[in-house]
Amino acid sequence: MSICVFILFGLFHADGASGTFKVTQLNDTLPAVFEIGEYSDEYEKTIAQYPTLLQACHDDVYLAYDKWLYMLNEIESLALSYGVSLKGARLYLSVVWNANGTIRHIAYYPKSDSQILHKKSIQNLLEQFVKSFKLPITSNQPITNYGSASFPIPVRKQIASKN
Repeated sequence: MSICVFILFGLFHADGASGTFKVTQLNDTLPAVFEIGEYSDEYEKTIAQYPTLLQACHDDVYLAYDKWLYMLNEIESLALSYGVSLKGARLYLSVVWNANGTIRHIAYYPKSDSQILHKKSIQNLLEQFVKSFKLPITSNQPITNYGSASFPIPVRKQIASKN
């Protein structure tokens, strides 16, 4: 038990108790969109070097959650514009945004209780999404977030334009 606590404390301390992250240059050859598990080692190395969406939102959980919902709502809107309903779709998503809010990588995996999604359809949808989406956020480095999505997205009070 004490070894686990020490290891966890060491990991958090290594990330910097001051909230700063040491960014090392990696040879980022990952595709923009891929299924979770396809590039595990390289992706884990990539996301480990960046702060989270919550940290980029100055630990304001409501703002971070709103930005996440904003992105999910935009995915759903894009799907509907293509005549695709995501109703009943449930996904795990892991995203790396560039400092300017554009998406560098989005990894996805359907949850076991999700409606049937054709891999090619969701892949194509997310590839189009990556080309046009920009998260309204101000950051001096890329940021990451891992979460889930259940469609349809609930109606929300918009605050995502706040940095």
